Amino acid sequence: MKNLVMKRVNVCVLAFILISSALFSACGKDNNEEASVVYSELKADASEEQDVVTSNIGDEQMANEELSKGIINISIDHVDQAVEWEDNESVEALENLIDEKGSMTIQMRMYGDFEQVGSLGADITSDDVQMTTGPGDIVLYSGNQIVIFYGSNSWAYTKLGKLKASQEELESMLANGDVEVFLSLSE
Repeated sequence: MKNLVMKRVNVCVLAFILISSALFSACGKDNNEEASVVYSELKADASEEQDVVTSNIGDEQMANEELSKGIINISIDHVDQAVEWEDNESVEALENLIDEKGSMTIQMRMYGDFEQVGSLGADITSDDVQMTTGPGDIVLYSGNQIVIFYGSNSWAYTKLGKLKASQEELESMLANGDVEVFLSLSE
């Protein structure tokens, strides 16, 4: 994008220099009028190109703002956690659910000595596939349960994301009793 902008700026500057030199060095009135018309046309073209570039930059900034607006923050027992979220319809549906509620607190319970499970309180879009989960995986179960793993299991889930934490950190925060998960959206 920067290269495109620089090329267009360079073309506009070069055109301006050529037209300016033609205006100042022309001997007759007819040449000056002709150069003036060409200069006006080039100036209008340059202005249109600048508007297009500015518009494209504005579109890019809006897209970046939309992306950052949808990032889900998660904390487990009041400790913020880093997550790499999947890019799928279920994560988008979870974002929408959080947005509707403002934020969500989910009471999780230990299950099977390898996971924490909690109800979302609503069904969201799911696309379950058979998988083997690993420590840190965050999945959707039955369209309305969020599951965070500190161990491994094979079942049909929809993957939502993965906590960026070591095995030891995951076991320390998830394997010692029920936990509270807080979900919110970045502003």
